[in-house]
Amino acid sequence: MGVIQKALSVFKREIEKTYTDLCNIYILTDNEVDGIITGDSERLLYENVPCGLSFKNNDAAVQSDNSKVDDTLMIFLSNEYKIPINSIFVVRHENREYRLISSGNPSVYEMHQQIMLRFENYA
Repeated sequence: MGVIQKALSVFKREIEKTYTDLCNIYILTDNEVDGIITGDSERLLYENVPCGLSFKNNDAAVQSDNSKVDDTLMIFLSNEYKIPINSIFVVRHENREYRLISSGNPSVYEMHQQIMLRFENYA
């Protein structure tokens, strides 16, 4: 391993030390009985993944009819994990648990990845 690769490895470990949250990541798979798809079931993809969950309130957001204000939720985690679109994240953040769904493809960088999230029951 060259000097640059060693330095990048050290930087990546330092970034990951800032992840104070943990998440389990699930994917939906077809539930099949006797050749008939009976619905979706969740399958655990990754467990106890160190991560950082970021909430950003959109001050300019207009409150919708159901009295919710749009928030921007983003999760940061190691780029070693392959996260499919629409994965389900159960995140433990600040002694609370959130059930969230990925909103698109991860933005993958050399040191980490970022994934936009939304609340599961938010239409």
